[in-house]
Amino acid sequence: MPIHPFEHDRDAFPVFFRERLNRDESAVEFRLHQYYLSQALVAQIIFTLLLGEFHRIEKYRQRKVPIGVYLV
Repeated sequence: MPIHPFEHDRDAFPVFFRERLNRDESAVEFRLHQYYLSQALVAQIIFTLLLGEFHRIEKYRQRKVPIGVYLV
């Protein structure tokens, strides 16, 4: 069963409703796009922070400082 009664034949819609349906669909797509972009941004930030932490730990390892001193 179609989600919308006129989904199979959008030309049967009056113009106003057809425009509104298209606008609502584009708004949903835009929100999904924003959601995925925000998820990608969060992943990028976490990855950058972890990379920085590993770099700092590696820097301390090269100085031969015990790792426990760094973690305290």
